Amino acid sequence: MIAYRFFIFSISFLYIFFLSPASSLANGITYNINASFDPLAHTISGKVRITSAEPFVSIYIYPNIYAAKDIAISTKESDRIYPRDFNSGYMEILRVADSKGNDIPFRISGEKNTLLKIEDSSPEIVIDFKTKIPEKFGLFGYFKDIYTLAGGWHPYISLEGSRSNFKITLEMPEDYNIALSKTLFISSDNLPSPPFTSGEKGGLKTIHIEANNISYFDMVISKKLVETKIEKDEYTFNYYHLKKDKKYAISVVDTAFDAAVFFNKNFGKIKNKSVVFAESYLHQDIVSPQESLILISNKFHKAYSYIRRFHDAQLIKGLYYKFWRDIIPKEEEDWVAEGLADYAMQIYIIDKYKESPSLSGYLKPLAFIPLFDEILYSKKLPMRDIYFK
Repeated sequence: MIAYRFFIFSISFLYIFFLSPASSLANGITYNINASFDPLAHTISGKVRITSAEPFVSIYIYPNIYAAKDIAISTKESDRIYPRDFNSGYMEILRVADSKGNDIPFRISGEKNTLLKIEDSSPEIVIDFKTKIPEKFGLFGYFKDIYTLAGGWHPYISLEGSRSNFKITLEMPEDYNIALSKTLFISSDNLPSPPFTSGEKGGLKTIHIEANNISYFDMVISKKLVETKIEKDEYTFNYYHLKKDKKYAISVVDTAFDAAVFFNKNFGKIKNKSVVFAESYLHQDIVSPQESLILISNKFHKAYSYIRRFHDAQLIKGLYYKFWRDIIPKEEEDWVAEGLADYAMQIYIIDKYKESPSLSGYLKPLAFIPLFDEILYSKKLPMRDIYFK
């Protein structure tokens, strides 16, 4: 198995440094967003001004993939995704205008109505939108007042490998906060101003954020999350988590620091030593690395000791994915960073525990329990290829 992962590592390495194209997909797209977050209505509504170096005719509306119930998903699986009954997530397009304020005709099309088409191509448009956030587990949704917004909570141009600049003004109730870095760790050569709070009145506050050279601006909003932070040897790890999960948060930042030192010593210099983690109600993943933060399931480490080691492996793989994503050329596809992260994680786990991080290996001592015996040997286990590779 390690030999196989070494093979993947070697192929990825060769692809990056010898076979990959040198072109960059920095398309010069800028999003200037002025919006408000309403936790009572579960919405983010506002205006986005999109400016591009090249004219465009279509905009992606990601939340609409949750507008209708997916009939391909079984009732049992749907119950795992939606903590109560199914409820829609969607985006309303209220108006589209050019830079001078003139209305532009548009239509909604595409699979699940996820494409906004405008009649004439334009390098700059202004869109009034309203996003309804569904109550669901996963990368886009909310549960118990934790709002996870990954994948595109505003209209955006969908170009694979493209990088964009964001200027965001977001109004929200003063007791809510956003899980993100104080410096956003977006660009090492042009750090934006840190977020700040201003104009608190009527129980509201305004957050101003700048983020450069990223694909998406993902965030977690909540009034329940507290921060655990570690600063050591030029590393900074921030974990926004539920107060009751403090002991698990300490484990996260300690493991992240140890794994980061190992990576920096054995695989390459880490470009950005500031990482943000946020607790979230994920559906299947234990750890889900996003571009500007790493999401960690609320179930992290709440398991048998054997399973906790598997959780650590997923945490390290997510962290290493981010490190590799910062090192390899921006235009490379995600599979390259994923392959490198998987290999590096394997080496770290073997170095620390003297064994490969196979979930089946962790469960075998518990095989006398019928449930674990079924998990180990059932051919019908969902996502078996992920957990038992």
